[in-house]
Amino acid sequence: MKKIVILVFMGIWFSLFGATASSDYINDLKAYLTSKSFAIKGLFYPYDFNNDGYISYNEWVYESVKEHKYYRLLGTEPTPQNAFGFKEIDDIDLCDCDPSGYFIFIDFPRDSDKRFSWIYLSKNAGTIYKLMGADPITHEFDYLQVGNSWALPNLTFNIENGQAFIVYKTVKAFSDIVGGYDTPGFSWNVMRDGNYLYVADGAKGVQVFSIANPYFPEFLYTLHTYGHVYDVAFDASSNFLYIADGKKGVTLYDLSSGDIACNLGLDHAEIIDIALAPDEKTLYLAAGEKGLYIIDVVDKNRIKLLRHIKGCVYQVQVLQGRLYVCDSCKGLGIYDLADAQKPKLLTRVQTHGMKSFSIDSQGDFAYISYWGASKFSIVNLQTQEIQDVSTLYEVYKPVLSPDGQKLYLLNTIATISVWDVSDPQNPSLVKTIYLPYPALDLQFSQDGKFGFIACGGDGIKVVNIE
Repeated sequence: MKKIVILVFMGIWFSLFGATASSDYINDLKAYLTSKSFAIKGLFYPYDFNNDGYISYNEWVYESVKEHKYYRLLGTEPTPQNAFGFKEIDDIDLCDCDPSGYFIFIDFPRDSDKRFSWIYLSKNAGTIYKLMGADPITHEFDYLQVGNSWALPNLTFNIENGQAFIVYKTVKAFSDIVGGYDTPGFSWNVMRDGNYLYVADGAKGVQVFSIANPYFPEFLYTLHTYGHVYDVAFDASSNFLYIADGKKGVTLYDLSSGDIACNLGLDHAEIIDIALAPDEKTLYLAAGEKGLYIIDVVDKNRIKLLRHIKGCVYQVQVLQGRLYVCDSCKGLGIYDLADAQKPKLLTRVQTHGMKSFSIDSQGDFAYISYWGASKFSIVNLQTQEIQDVSTLYEVYKPVLSPDGQKLYLLNTIATISVWDVSDPQNPSLVKTIYLPYPALDLQFSQDGKFGFIACGGDGIKVVNIE
């Protein structure tokens, strides 16, 4: 049911209709808006066309940022091709007025009619309004109503270089989050070893935490490195940490002494993911379009390059004597590690365009995400049968729970979709975890009750998985 209201934008009376939506729509919308920046398409100015001292709902001027042209809102009868009835104005004097707000096309996947997939940002109030449609007779616009408010709750925005960044005013509303820590840099990946957490925090190095109390991660110290840290791996037998040090190559950190043992540069290749062989003498480095590097780490003070395999490698994983390689150009490569320094290709699954993957502990099934695709795949590694599962949003990374019963899809918007994959042939969506910002990595507590999430610029978050 709609009800007519009078809404104030920048002190201007503006007649609107309110439209309601499900809580899932609202939560997904907020997660979507806070996950990326949006280009400002236009600016709105109030303009008293009939000089009666009152701004009616159709007395607004729209300025196209791209064309630098001016249009009257509802200056002509709307059509399917011109949903806002924009009519170009040649002679308009705005008297150097500031705009009342910004108009932004968001292309929200849940919007079936993309003509109205827009948001309005009120400049002075710092509030955000979601357009939902228009009355087919009067053409007055429907804006999303949340409770008694037409502004999206707990959201505001920043404008930088023609881009709008939607941000939360507070993160207290996220019921699944039980703790966290705002690291100084940008948290890319997180690794757990017992009661210690190692966070690859971009240019700020590796942040080390105690998680003896998972509700309150205790910051211990920083491991400063040469470059931009994307990932870490731990060698328990020698107490060394291997660090994917961006374009500086790979860095070895002696945790016993607290010193850097050595660094190996790799022709400016940007190392983004690493895995250690079972013999702990060989290291595998994913370097994106530079391919895969295999490193001898027997002598921790003088590591050396053994082999370089060309490709588009974005992730590597070692499991039960096998090396799994995510190659966006070639598919999922599976290598035997009987000789860890000379991996032997066993098979390659044709999953072109893959972005990331997770393998179950038995090596029977792989769960794969793709660049630019709203789906994930379940691959039977014994038969190489591929089952595609559609999702609402693009998946950044799939992560299996330790028992292999649940699949956590870290989406490119600020949500984690939890799937039951106890029967991999019949996956089912269980729930959605909402976050302030998109998750980039997830590790589980030893008892499996908590998840430690790398949340980019928002540091790490602790989530109650159960």
